[in-house]
Amino acid sequence: MHEIVIICDSLWHVGRVKSAIVENLSQPGTQSSLVRMSWDELTLGLIQSIQIVMTVFERTKEFGTLMAIGATPWRLSRVLILESGFLTLCGIILGILAGCILTLWLGHTGIPMGEAEGMIRGNTVFPV
Repeated sequence: MHEIVIICDSLWHVGRVKSAIVENLSQPGTQSSLVRMSWDELTLGLIQSIQIVMTVFERTKEFGTLMAIGATPWRLSRVLILESGFLTLCGIILGILAGCILTLWLGHTGIPMGEAEGMIRGNTVFPV
């Protein structure tokens, strides 16, 4: 297995360089098993970690304001835990609600199976 790394002089040029590479490697006579990936496709976990850190940095002013008006570190931690718990609970409730609505709707309308309906119609599963 071999790797070739190409470094661009600017992040704005990555898309153009990748397009040129894909175009040149797609010509007749080249191997189609080659994989072309930009850094953001290659290091998805790193990008997610950067986004989490940036989320914390965006709230630095908010944390500083709360500390300036007298919030203790323990109280700030408690607010963050309650906030994340509330968001989690809302996500769970909305997920269950959406799942129930989707299940009821699909139970009423069914899922069209196309040509497979004829194959399924003749088969019966008997309980053991």
